[in-house]
Amino acid sequence: MRQRWLQPQDSITYWGGLVLDTSRVGDRQNPRSQLLQSLLVRWLHTSQDIRPAWLVLSLAIVIAALTLAVWANGKGDQLLAVCTCAAAMLLISPITWQHHWVWVVPFLLWLAPQAWRSRSRLLWIAAAVALTDFYVRPYQWIPVDQVADLHLDIWQLALSSTYALSAIVLLAATGGAMWRQRRLALIPLEHR
Repeated sequence: MRQRWLQPQDSITYWGGLVLDTSRVGDRQNPRSQLLQSLLVRWLHTSQDIRPAWLVLSLAIVIAALTLAVWANGKGDQLLAVCTCAAAMLLISPITWQHHWVWVVPFLLWLAPQAWRSRSRLLWIAAAVALTDFYVRPYQWIPVDQVADLHLDIWQLALSSTYALSAIVLLAATGGAMWRQRRLALIPLEHR
């Protein structure tokens, strides 16, 4: 029997709504789930009615990431453009487990030379914090409990969110760099 390579009904089913159903692969409140939707569930202490907020925030992240990626690519920094898109993808994806965050490696490969060239202590600290965070994996210290994961205290919430918060910081820092560079471009050289 010959297999069908194109299965449009399966695609329609998946993209028609199944893609938004994360419950089929695990609980959204699980601390090992590092996507934006899981952050909202844990930080708001509810798994009900978060989809509208998640969709709005996801749209904002996509617009910001694409803007930043186009800017980075335009200045010849393709690795930063890729890392920016990867950070956004990891945040908005319907499924993002800890092993999907292998994208931190290219980001560190971008960050370390930037810190070296600029002799920036802040960038070295950012690289060290990111490396430590992804090596230590603080979320592992939070027990997985379907009910308790909706009632984490502030310390546990912070520990269970470090990967996603790192991605948000990456996007914000890239946006800050873009804004600063554009602002500097408006200032005449003799006034810098």
